[in-house]
Amino acid sequence: MADRVQFIMDRMAVTFREMEQFGVFSEEEVKSVVKKRTDFEYRLRRRQQTPADYYGYLRYELNLEELRGVRCRRQSQSASEERAEEPDFSKELINKHRKLQSAFMKHISYVFERALR
Repeated sequence: MADRVQFIMDRMAVTFREMEQFGVFSEEEVKSVVKKRTDFEYRLRRRQQTPADYYGYLRYELNLEELRGVRCRRQSQSASEERAEEPDFSKELINKHRKLQSAFMKHISYVFERALR
């Protein structure tokens, strides 16, 4: 059981690093996300999962995605005000935010597919 949970968490390691590097989440917040996701993964690896286990995990992930979106928009607005003359910087920032959004949505889809099975 622990091996499978560790495998799933290892797949998300790059995303965790990017969340911190891009300045969307602080180091403490990333640690909190890792702990919370690990706890949810262990719940889903038990013999008796309930729909509430999946619902709680999906609710947490959707709230986290919403928070990520708010922070990315705020970061983009402040960056565009500061560096209006550098169009390459804003494109790079948008690409970073899209990459994070993609990782979050893939994880949400992964949890949702598991819930359906």
